Amino acid sequence: MAECQSPPFLYGPANTASIKKCISDPRFNPFMLKAGFKSDELAFEFYLYNARLSKALLFPIHILEVSLRNAINDLFSSRYTAAWWRNPDFEILLNERSKIALGKAIASHRTFPSTDDLVASLTLDFWSNLFRTEYEPVLWRANLNRLFPNNTPAFDEIKNKIRDITHLRNRIAHHESILNLNIQDLIAKIYSVLELISTDTKAWVKAHSTVHVALRTSPSPKQEKNDLGSRCDSTFDKAQQSDRMQDIGLPTKRACIVVDENDEPTAIFDGRDLALFILTKSEDWCFLDFGAMTISDLISAIPATKDFKTARSTDSISTLSKIFKGTTRYVIVQDPNSALVGFIERAHKQY
Repeated sequence: MAECQSPPFLYGPANTASIKKCISDPRFNPFMLKAGFKSDELAFEFYLYNARLSKALLFPIHILEVSLRNAINDLFSSRYTAAWWRNPDFEILLNERSKIALGKAIASHRTFPSTDDLVASLTLDFWSNLFRTEYEPVLWRANLNRLFPNNTPAFDEIKNKIRDITHLRNRIAHHESILNLNIQDLIAKIYSVLELISTDTKAWVKAHSTVHVALRTSPSPKQEKNDLGSRCDSTFDKAQQSDRMQDIGLPTKRACIVVDENDEPTAIFDGRDLALFILTKSEDWCFLDFGAMTISDLISAIPATKDFKTARSTDSISTLSKIFKGTTRYVIVQDPNSALVGFIERAHKQY
């Protein structure tokens, strides 16, 4: 979800305006603010990051919500009977907000619900509201240790954690930005509450959570671009094998990329290759017209001109360590439409 597919999405004025219209300015403005109003494209990157992070958080929040409501249901069933929600001794404890939420959940069923059905239809808001301060003396003073047998927390501690987790859950459910929240702190709170209920469940969720992976994909207005397109050398000439040597742009250009009739690279050479080519003809150089010779002649004489690989401009700079294995001298960088962007030489850069 919200991860770059192949080929990469290319932004332009038309599709940018269309996407922003669908999202709406009020929804998109927080991401423009996060991007420092530098560019729509950077704001989209923050929007997509928000979606990835929200997706990653759904699993731990989901397990927490299910675990918490089941633990509370078990507690209430043991104290107020299995149909605790119909027990007058329980109902009298509820404030108006909780009574309304319970009534809506009951009314959502065509027939009188079972306890299991009702528990499943009550939202996290209902369960978290049971941890409001007014419920501490009537519900939790005598029961908090039964709800959290592993390590009974102070009431205010668990109240604040559940409140913050519910706030996070609601922002995700309403497709709102969570980028200004302390996600590291919130995921720690989720694990903390889960551990109070079940250490095994907490360990299971933590082992399968992808929140830490999503956090590492955060864009930054200040970060240096690490894609090949932003790091390659764009001072190159382009030619075909049939072109004459005298027409190439060396030495004003750092290299010459040779392409076929489809504009696909077939070779690359620089001034050093040209000098080596001249040396191979040193015995006859007084009688040769080098300017009239073609690039094909040079390529035939210098096989190393074909020691290159191609890569996309959107690829990460970290891919170069694999690409440069073997005898590869150059990486020729192309944009997603296969147009030439530049080149990276093995000799004068390290990765």
